[in-house]
Amino acid sequence: ARYPAIEKRYGEPMAYWFKVMAKLEGRRYPEQMKHLQENHGFSREHANALVMYSRGSTSTQRFAGPKEYFESIVGLSKPGGWYADNDDRRELDWLRKEHPTNPKTAREILNQMNSIKNGCVDFLQIGAMDGIKHDDLHRYIKSNDWAGVLVEPLPDMFERLLENYDNPKGLLKFECCAIGHEDGETDIWRVDPAAIESGLVEDWADGCTTMKPENHLPQLNQYRYAVKVKTKTIKTLMEQYGGLPDFIQIDTEGFDFDIFMQCYNYGLKPMVYKIEIAHITYNNTVYMRHLLETQGYKTFIDGYDLIAYQF
Repeated sequence: ARYPAIEKRYGEPMAYWFKVMAKLEGRRYPEQMKHLQENHGFSREHANALVMYSRGSTSTQRFAGPKEYFESIVGLSKPGGWYADNDDRRELDWLRKEHPTNPKTAREILNQMNSIKNGCVDFLQIGAMDGIKHDDLHRYIKSNDWAGVLVEPLPDMFERLLENYDNPKGLLKFECCAIGHEDGETDIWRVDPAAIESGLVEDWADGCTTMKPENHLPQLNQYRYAVKVKTKTIKTLMEQYGGLPDFIQIDTEGFDFDIFMQCYNYGLKPMVYKIEIAHITYNNTVYMRHLLETQGYKTFIDGYDLIAYQF
């Protein structure tokens, strides 16, 4: 269970307290604190945790990141606790077990979004590969008037991406870079294509290029090598191309949380997010989900992706 101390002590589920904070949006920090303490009997510690969460704690100096935020609520870093740092808590089974059930699928959400936008969706795809393989968006882009930016860091994969989209209407923009913490260069680790071609590893490994090999599949490490690629931040990318996407897909094999936080801190609020969570921690996934739900998104897990939508 999430937030057990707050729910137990004040007698309401967290959904109730999120609604309380939504009504206080725009008020100053002291006013929000006073409201919780005087009207609901919150301790200063719990009031601060709820207020700072609603204000986006990663953008303040009160908490260095999600771990510090969650620890401030009920000391959840105790061994074996809900916020325990161990390999078991990385498993997607934990997320699926604890996540609210949802009868929808990612494809149903994409279809609904496409219908709402009459086939004219503005999108940002980070980790586009060649535009076809391991790609759920190709058919939407090709058969509708989707307009957007496709980001792919590997030069050879980027060339194939350009070849696979003829782009007759000029609706698509292509960027050969990785999204990083700063503009510049970085090493990105790819699985050797020769190892794939020879059958040493499965064909799907060509989609396992990552900036965080330490958080990825260890059985692939012996076949990886580093490639130097250009990096840009979300801020730089958005200032370069402009617009506000209706849909953002992030599929970067372990850097997904970092990129989402850049989108969040930049103020992007697309109609739909599709974010790969297979190679990020349980802790960061839960934190990301709560940030989205605080903004009014409905969320669910489909396969290896976190889906968030607001319609």
